[in-house]
Amino acid sequence: MKNKQKLNVVDNNCIHSLSLLTLAVLFSLYSTKTFAAEYFDPAFISGNEDSQLDLSFYSKDGDISPGDYLVSVSVNEKVMPEKMVKFALNKEYKLVPVFTPNQLKALGVDVENVPALKNLPKEAPIENIIALIPDYRATFITSDLKLKLSFPQLIMKNKSEREVDPTLWDEGIPALLFNYSLMGTSSHTSGANMKNVLAQVFGGMNLQAWRFRFNYFGNYNKYDGHGNSNTGTNNNFNNVRLYRDIKSLKSTLQLGEIMPVLSIFESFPFKGISLSSNEEMIPQSQRGFAPVITGYANSNALVLVKQNGNTVYQTYVSPGPFKIDDLRQTQLSGELEVFIQEADGSIRKQMIASSSLPIMEREGAFKYEVSAGQYNASGSEKSKFALGTFSYGLHNNITLYGGAMGGNTYMSSVVGIGTSLGTLGAISFDATTSRAKLNGMDDWKNGQSYRVRYAKNMLSTGTTFDLAAYRYSTKDYYSFNDANLIDENGLLSWGRAKRKNNFQVSISQQLGRYGSLILSGNREDYWNSHEVNKRVSLSYNATLKGVSYFVTYNIEKRKDEYNNWPEDRRLSIGMQVPFSIFNPSTLAEKSSLSYAINTGNHGNTTQNIGLRTSLLEDRLGISVDQDYSKDKNTNNNSNLNINYVGEVSNSALGYSYSNDYNTLSGSLNGGIIAHPYGVTLARYVGASPLALVEAEQAAGTKVNSGIGTINNKGFALVPIGNAYNKNPVSLDIYSLPNNVEVDNSIHQLYPTKDAVVYTKFNTKVGYQVIMTLMRQHKPLPFGALVSVVGDETNTSVVGDNGEAYLAGLASQGQLTVRWGNDAQQTCQVNYTLPIESAPQDKNTPVIEYTADCQ
Repeated sequence: MKNKQKLNVVDNNCIHSLSLLTLAVLFSLYSTKTFAAEYFDPAFISGNEDSQLDLSFYSKDGDISPGDYLVSVSVNEKVMPEKMVKFALNKEYKLVPVFTPNQLKALGVDVENVPALKNLPKEAPIENIIALIPDYRATFITSDLKLKLSFPQLIMKNKSEREVDPTLWDEGIPALLFNYSLMGTSSHTSGANMKNVLAQVFGGMNLQAWRFRFNYFGNYNKYDGHGNSNTGTNNNFNNVRLYRDIKSLKSTLQLGEIMPVLSIFESFPFKGISLSSNEEMIPQSQRGFAPVITGYANSNALVLVKQNGNTVYQTYVSPGPFKIDDLRQTQLSGELEVFIQEADGSIRKQMIASSSLPIMEREGAFKYEVSAGQYNASGSEKSKFALGTFSYGLHNNITLYGGAMGGNTYMSSVVGIGTSLGTLGAISFDATTSRAKLNGMDDWKNGQSYRVRYAKNMLSTGTTFDLAAYRYSTKDYYSFNDANLIDENGLLSWGRAKRKNNFQVSISQQLGRYGSLILSGNREDYWNSHEVNKRVSLSYNATLKGVSYFVTYNIEKRKDEYNNWPEDRRLSIGMQVPFSIFNPSTLAEKSSLSYAINTGNHGNTTQNIGLRTSLLEDRLGISVDQDYSKDKNTNNNSNLNINYVGEVSNSALGYSYSNDYNTLSGSLNGGIIAHPYGVTLARYVGASPLALVEAEQAAGTKVNSGIGTINNKGFALVPIGNAYNKNPVSLDIYSLPNNVEVDNSIHQLYPTKDAVVYTKFNTKVGYQVIMTLMRQHKPLPFGALVSVVGDETNTSVVGDNGEAYLAGLASQGQLTVRWGNDAQQTCQVNYTLPIESAPQDKNTPVIEYTADCQ
């Protein structure tokens, strides 16, 4: 138990420690003498009317002495952590809070942009704040020790509630980590046997802020049949890279095999070095594009921003003009309703239309990338280059972006602009020039490419134009990829024909409880060819009374490896029926039956029926399915797959059979990490931050709702997905062993990208006990303080009938009980718990025990 909170009152050179109980007496009791005003007689405390203790500040209801107080603080109606605040008398003899410029900055005031504050010494106390900030207000509720502060919203830094102080970012502990995947197949066909083994490793090392990563791929295959026998192996390392954060720039430095981060130029692989903005280091409320909302409040007002009837943002503002520039991008699409609710209950409303494109940035936001290296793709030229790109959010919802790159055989530049048109949507336009010296050619090719993109959401009808884009390229325009992949004859591979026009569109329509409809398409034509590559997809998805349906129709015309342009049309219809609609049992809820039919314009129709279920709390998954087709060239496959999710690995076993062949397959994947505390296994240690959790003597305890489990060595490894943000890691107290307690079951972690963050839960190995404490055959007095000898932080308070609850007790030990300052008001307990009769049921693990206090 914590000691009773105390209020420290500083009065001249005398520091009085007054408990909250004493203050209550001070504020509620009055002298029996007669006075014209409310008066408190100091004799109630000192027993002497001539006491030198000056309590005149308590003579009026609500008044207290100047000094330092630990108070609850709220700023513009937002609650902040408790702070020690100094209070002093101003010229009107009113008690006011005193702050320094640094303290005002900690409260969220943008001190550097307030002329009256920015030149003051950072630690200079300011008593008359209202003279420097005219709209400032302070209200101190003495009875609750609450200080309410109100500042003009325009001088406040907009700090999102989810924004994390960068000083909390944790680079993690040194670690070697590997994620492995092993898969093997054994196939038998008429007269032949084939075996194949695949191994993949994603690995690396963490050391302070540095991260090293690589991918490994290994393959072994053996063929034996028809008089031939051969084996083959292949080993390959790729994506070998070294990277780290540059916190001061909110950027990431990368070296090795990487790709450009910003999408201003067409993405390409290269070996080299790159420094680029890291959007993950920016609060979510400052990422991407969002409009700036301005307005005026006549009083302390609540501002609500709603979209389609749902509140997406709310804040309190003080009287005067305000500006909201921290709306989340994910919340925005279509029209926004802004409600200003004044203190008197009156409400004003304004409408703001907003649309955006991925390239757009909010006002004042800046992203950049600078890179240098050489092109890195199999069978390509290795052109060297350097590039720089940027995007910047201007006023009036406009974004400017561009970049330039140059090298020994290639140069290019791009400039573009994007803007929100309000109710009309969002549009961007960019132009790119290229100058390329191609493989085996002496002259330079000069070309241009132009692109227009458009997006719009109509929430009232549920229609979304996710992205419509058109690009036109001149005959001699080459992207950096094209320039490096072209052969000595000036020709691209069959999969990369020379594009002329490209058009893409994606439209979705929400139909409420009747599902959704999605239409997407792509049309592309080429220089020196009359053929057109096109793809159109129309899909419908719905769920009715638990049954899921889908219908998909695809049309595709694409150049094949034989230089032909066949057109494929395919219709797919399917459904999935959960057994729970027939039977509400647990097994039925985990089981379903599926059916799908697929037919095309070339006459081949296939059908599939499948059964799926999961057991052992979803750890074991079993599926069986059967294909059927009348086409003689299509195999009718029968498949059985079993998957198991283990504590430190995932495994799968599969068998497939048809008239022509049968295949047995198996896989195993998991992770392993070596760290300063040992070696820990886990199901996955991939590309995300990890928490290494230690909880001694807590084997079997679930972490983060069962994502991980404490092993026999007291460790668990669990992924935590949000780098640079607050991530709760919790122990399931209901799965703790009977004799284990934890002081705090939730820890907050703030990992950087791909960090391994260590956290230790302080567990107490012992028993939960309700102990009835007796002395001379009578219960100890109510409120007596009980402490464990040798562990004085483990305390309790005696309740009714002498009962005290204690956790984490050893099987035997000593207690000290105190209920006053006299020697006669304390006693000792020597106890030995009846372990043999301790409850074994986790739901009732408390031991009841009676002890004499001597």
